Amino acid sequence: LGLEEIEEKIPTIPEQEAVVARVKKERDEFLATTEERETSMRELLESSKQELSEAEQQLPGTLRSTYDRLTKSMGIHSLSPAVEGACQACSIEITPQNQSDLLKENAVICKSCGRILYLPSADAITENS
Repeated sequence: LGLEEIEEKIPTIPEQEAVVARVKKERDEFLATTEERETSMRELLESSKQELSEAEQQLPGTLRSTYDRLTKSMGIHSLSPAVEGACQACSIEITPQNQSDLLKENAVICKSCGRILYLPSADAITENS
């Protein structure tokens, strides 16, 4: 840069410094918010893990072994809601007996895809419609 160009840019230094200060402030606010969200998410994760553990303890012994096997091989995809008489994972209709068993809160395994079926709450059905 020539001396003339430098002299032209000197008056813009305070403006540029103000921009840098504003960006640093925004960055610091973003980092603080992100740390708060991360802490909140970690607490929610731990709470969810505890709830899952408590729910798993309530499974009957015969279903527990099937549940353990399926969750080990399929992970979160080992369960499927049964909506309007069909498994939502594979879209195969379930039998009237299976529907009756679900209403009685008995364990039902989809004959097509092998997932454990459950009836979603009424709230979940209306949210997805």
